[in-house]
Amino acid sequence: MPSFVYFDSDVFHRIGATLSARGLTPELRDRVLVSPITMLEVLSHLTLKKSAEILAHIQAVHNWVNPNHAGLLAWPTHAIAQVGFLKEA
Repeated sequence: MPSFVYFDSDVFHRIGATLSARGLTPELRDRVLVSPITMLEVLSHLTLKKSAEILAHIQAVHNWVNPNHAGLLAWPTHAIAQVGFLKEA
């Protein structure tokens, strides 16, 4: 069974900087999942002084995620409801 990875916002920026001019192999791209919470956090970083640099990290996503079929982590509504509120979502 293939294993997958996803990144927090700090790693997102580091990967975006490292892979801004080159990409991962297709096999590795298929194993990277995008976290919706990370994406929201990274988009909020556009309000910082380094917004041009951050935009470049966001634009580099196509270099490390499969642009034709990006894997996406599920939104954590169910986990938050269960852990935080002891309820079924």
